[in-house]
Amino acid sequence: MNKPVDASAAPWQPPAMGTIADFYDLETEKLTADGKKVALFTKHPGTLGAFREARLREYLKEHVPARHTVAQGFVSHRDGLGDEISDSSSRQIDCLIYDKTDRAPLIETDAFACVVPHQVSAFVEVKSTLTLHRTFNGKAGAPNADYPYDANGRGYRWAGTFVDALLNISSAVTVMTKAERARSTYFAAVLAYDGSDLNSLPDALISGELQSQLSLKTLDDMPDCVCVLTNGWCAFEAHPWDPENDQSGPDLSLYNEKESLLLQTRGVRQAGGPLQLFTAYLSGGIDRASGVPTAVGGLRSGAGRDFVVENTRFSLDSPGRG
Repeated sequence: MNKPVDASAAPWQPPAMGTIADFYDLETEKLTADGKKVALFTKHPGTLGAFREARLREYLKEHVPARHTVAQGFVSHRDGLGDEISDSSSRQIDCLIYDKTDRAPLIETDAFACVVPHQVSAFVEVKSTLTLHRTFNGKAGAPNADYPYDANGRGYRWAGTFVDALLNISSAVTVMTKAERARSTYFAAVLAYDGSDLNSLPDALISGELQSQLSLKTLDDMPDCVCVLTNGWCAFEAHPWDPENDQSGPDLSLYNEKESLLLQTRGVRQAGGPLQLFTAYLSGGIDRASGVPTAVGGLRSGAGRDFVVENTRFSLDSPGRG
């Protein structure tokens, strides 16, 4: 028997749609859960790292155009017309994103590739735990060539997985530069599951110690951004950024070619925010590499996220970024 219709009842409304922030909150939960699940089966650090790298490569594949391949590997460049296969090569890159539409890789398997700079759209270093800290020269070791910085008579240097990631990125940038690939035409980043929110990074940069130790010469040697899924996000830019006035663009009067800026998110509802900003930067970098207009707004943007950005100036040349 049909029930009588209550004409006074409110008309049916479709359920509310989710937000972009909701999407990245769920994506972050999924990635971090997968990273924890594998630890239920093994505590071997190499195996844990390999699985997490593979899992993040799968995420990257979901956010790059189909013509791009994501694998681990190397960038290799020949300077001349001699018989050598390669005159310069990068360190191994955890996630190498390349386009083989016009040219075959030098070597390729399902999960490994060696490509020429012309093919590279992005490279991403992956870390299970991101760390940056001072390591000292014994109990009373004075500064020396290996521990060049002084803390009350004790020598120290900067160490941690972030240092390793910077070295790998810098080596790839060097090869790309030799091939005359402009730094603005490809993307570089660090992506980590966990770790500190790099509270020591401003000190390492403001002092100039990290730049000196790693021989970082310009802003081009730095990653575009760093994402720690559980803790935060930062970027390296030539201009300060104010999310509340993002539409107006950077204030060019604040540019100084002898300085760079560390941009760090601070504030409410981080949740999936770091992954959301990372993906927005990745999408823009891939668009630039492909020579297509960068998409504004939508799923691959920082829209709808409540945070503030702390801008910290440090000494590192940023020529041509004004």
